[in-house]
Amino acid sequence: MNDVSLLQRQLDEIDALLATFPESGAASFTPAEQSVLEASRRRLDSAAFASYQSQLSGSVSLLDVQLEGSPVGVHYTLPHDYPDCAPRIQVHCAAGRHAHEQLTHAVQQAVQQNSGTECLLLVVDALQEEALKLQQDAQDHADAESIASQEQLDLNSRPIQLGRRSIWFHHIKSLTKRKHILAWGKELKLGGYSKPGYPGVIICEGAEEDAAEFVHRLRELRWKAMAVRGEEQIPLQEGQKLDSARRFSSHQITELDEGGMSELASICKTAELEQLFLTAMKITK
Repeated sequence: MNDVSLLQRQLDEIDALLATFPESGAASFTPAEQSVLEASRRRLDSAAFASYQSQLSGSVSLLDVQLEGSPVGVHYTLPHDYPDCAPRIQVHCAAGRHAHEQLTHAVQQAVQQNSGTECLLLVVDALQEEALKLQQDAQDHADAESIASQEQLDLNSRPIQLGRRSIWFHHIKSLTKRKHILAWGKELKLGGYSKPGYPGVIICEGAEEDAAEFVHRLRELRWKAMAVRGEEQIPLQEGQKLDSARRFSSHQITELDEGGMSELASICKTAELEQLFLTAMKITK
């Protein structure tokens, strides 16, 4: 294709960009680029067309699509043989490296998929589509962080309570279950004691939500019979620490011998939790 036809197609495409993005600052040129554009128009209208001219170039900014507070855009340079050859495209984006790479990949794909024909509008469309996707991803991430922050705020603002549980089992014999009881007690910072064998009894205390979580996990295991026979919720005063309300000094559950029911009864009586123990055994006093 001759130089006149190629230049005409380039100017027509730039006119299409200007018509598509009429907003001030959207389709723009530096003073030098504007001078080349005007000279190219005059050269095309001249009866004596000169085959050499500077390459046409310019920028398009998506003013209504922002990443990290700044608009994104592209700078294009049209080689003399464009659109028979590919334009040079550079993405302008103040966002991080990942976003810049995603945008660059999108516009380069548009160039490759439309090789040999005018593609600037398609490049800008691809840029806008990818930028909107990144913008939505950023908004979704910000929303998720906001929700998580609010949930944590709500959790922190709840009144802290000490929770106690007395749990009766038909039996606690499985070594796996016994390991779970001790591991979960340590994880949840529950103080207390587990008496395995027939019957099985657990007396424990800690933060109310942790005590409730402990019971929930136990219920997920298979038991012949299990029942929470006693529970207490002790509200703490403002500024009062949880440990000050505990009756057991340890923050983990200690396993007693299978024949340790009398020992458990004595421990609970010393800790002034005798009634909680008796409740587990369905003994009234």
